[in-house]
Amino acid sequence: MTCNEASAIQLTKSKENYHARYGEYTRLRRNDVNARDVEKAEAKLKKAQVDYKYSVEKYNNLRNQFVSKMDVSCLNFQVCLFKYLWAAFVIHNFGLFFIT
Repeated sequence: MTCNEASAIQLTKSKENYHARYGEYTRLRRNDVNARDVEKAEAKLKKAQVDYKYSVEKYNNLRNQFVSKMDVSCLNFQVCLFKYLWAAFVIHNFGLFFIT
């Protein structure tokens, strides 16, 4: 499992946890439960929100690193392909008499 896959799994779990905590918090607020339970749910919600935010930032950083590395790799591949095609063009059009 790569770091990107692990980060994506962590992001999904954090998102599910956040939505579960938010649902619990809103349910408690609507049902007029005592203030202590609402405060506990709110604290859990804030912790889940921080975890979710951290997971999103981590995932985006890894994604940006991947994209930048992929850009460099693609540019290197394009350079190699251009050199190959140029050599094939020269050999095809001018023959091998330039190469001695």
